[in-house]
Amino acid sequence: MYTSVIINRRTTAQILNQQNARRALDKMAKEIREATTGTGNQYPLEVCQSNQITYYSDIDQDGTVEKVRYFLNGTTIQRGVINPSGTTYNAGSETVTTVMDHILNTAALPIFSYFDGNYTGSGAALSFPVNCTVPRMINISLKIDTNTEVLPGPFSISTMVQFRNLKSNL
Repeated sequence: MYTSVIINRRTTAQILNQQNARRALDKMAKEIREATTGTGNQYPLEVCQSNQITYYSDIDQDGTVEKVRYFLNGTTIQRGVINPSGTTYNAGSETVTTVMDHILNTAALPIFSYFDGNYTGSGAALSFPVNCTVPRMINISLKIDTNTEVLPGPFSISTMVQFRNLKSNL
């Protein structure tokens, strides 16, 4: 009986982790999809790295475009938000929150992969370093495990996001 309780707890924790990861990924995708020009006419994408993306988006639908940064800090994905002061964004006023813990992504398995406007659903991502004026689509991929010492082991979750305001086929 003791073993079944342990297995039940692990399974429940894994399901909860998957739900949390899906919610985090859905929120990231929604915000990134809406990347737009910053208040000082900054290009929608500013940083396009394997484990960090910085872009401009009105994430809280208040009519003000914020500067948003998702980045890997150890095994934690964090989100930094800067509200504009006029047409500039002061890095010192960034508010950082934790999005998801227990991330196992590495350089060999990047969180962010970028694709140009010629991507048709198959083919390689753009090579790093990525020129942020080129991507039209991004893959967000997370590998997560709350306890690497026990089964069931890590799980992966990913989504593709097309930048609405960077489309050229309209």
